[in-house]
Amino acid sequence: MSEMEVNLSNTWKPNGTIAFVLGFFLQPFTFLYVGRGKAFLFSLLGISLGAFALFFFAPNVLKNFEYWGWGVGLLFASFGWYCSSEAKDIPRPWYSKWWGVVFSGLIFFIPIVLIRAFAIEPFSIPSRSMSPTLSPGQVVFVSKWGYGNYGTYGLPFVKTQISNPIQRGDVLVFAPPHAPQLDYVKRVIGLPGDHVFYSKKSVVVKSNCDQTCSDNLFESDFVSEWQSVHMDTNQTLLKYSEATTSHSYNVIINPKMPSFTSRFYDQTGTEQGHWIVPDGQVFMMGDNRDYSEDSRYYGFVPISNVKGSVVLVW
Repeated sequence: MSEMEVNLSNTWKPNGTIAFVLGFFLQPFTFLYVGRGKAFLFSLLGISLGAFALFFFAPNVLKNFEYWGWGVGLLFASFGWYCSSEAKDIPRPWYSKWWGVVFSGLIFFIPIVLIRAFAIEPFSIPSRSMSPTLSPGQVVFVSKWGYGNYGTYGLPFVKTQISNPIQRGDVLVFAPPHAPQLDYVKRVIGLPGDHVFYSKKSVVVKSNCDQTCSDNLFESDFVSEWQSVHMDTNQTLLKYSEATTSHSYNVIINPKMPSFTSRFYDQTGTEQGHWIVPDGQVFMMGDNRDYSEDSRYYGFVPISNVKGSVVLVW
């Protein structure tokens, strides 16, 4: 075999369609396929720095990722197609081969998946049930380490015993017992052994005692009238402050909204609106008391269903 034949066997021209598809779905990885290693590194660095900058200085832009993300994908797809059309028969670097692209992708994505599964994961707030603390469209970052429910993108990885203590007032993400495929975010009201009473829009929690106990673990005070663009009602709501030994926050109620007590979860041996939290479970409620589907209606949440606690909101 001649030297020219050897050189020709090591040359290659990228396929424009493959480059376009890679650019649209995997953005900078199209540069690996077309043999532009430096362009891949610079674009990856640029996207990372840009995302951090937007996170701190313009978070609303990231909240609309589904809109401008398509534009970024088209931009990289166009770059990939152009680079492939301009390429001549060039020596093919290892990272442009299919296994090189896959290997590079794994190096990039595996740390992200592990961080989301075991350390911290973002969740989007879809409803008004936690107003005024959390509003629809906000993104919360959830600390997962120590809660024993490890997984991401809807895939469970491993389940262990919870090691983080849960406190009254914690805002947690969990799988509700009636719809374990979903993620809910609510506030812890009752711990195992607690007696939870809900009557006339008020919450009373008594720790591990009978109904004659006088100590309410939740303090509540009227703050102000409240209105929000996230509420589809013209009625004026009332804002109250609540406080536990470890948390203070605001809740809202609609004084004209019925409590729908007929839908309350019926626990054997207790009266309507009174629940005793069993071992290994918690009682969860939304801060928007009249617009929240929570433990009042579907019952207690197993602690093993808890995925993490909210540590950052933006």
